[in-house]
Amino acid sequence: TTVAHKHNNSIFYDRFKEAMDKLGFDKLELKADVSDAADTVMTDRGHLDPNPIPISKDDVIKCLENIKAGNL
Repeated sequence: TTVAHKHNNSIFYDRFKEAMDKLGFDKLELKADVSDAADTVMTDRGHLDPNPIPISKDDVIKCLENIKAGNL
């Protein structure tokens, strides 16, 4: 969710990131290939269709790469 807020330049990004830091969530570890994982994400129209910015597979790959690198 943090990465999605960042991608969308959401006004809630800073507050959401601060909340996640305070709650102390562990970082996610993505073991799958980012392209394969992006294919799976692209099937989730229920989350992608209402996104305020149209999102492409390349966008999803960039978000997943940020998750892998810990750039939240």
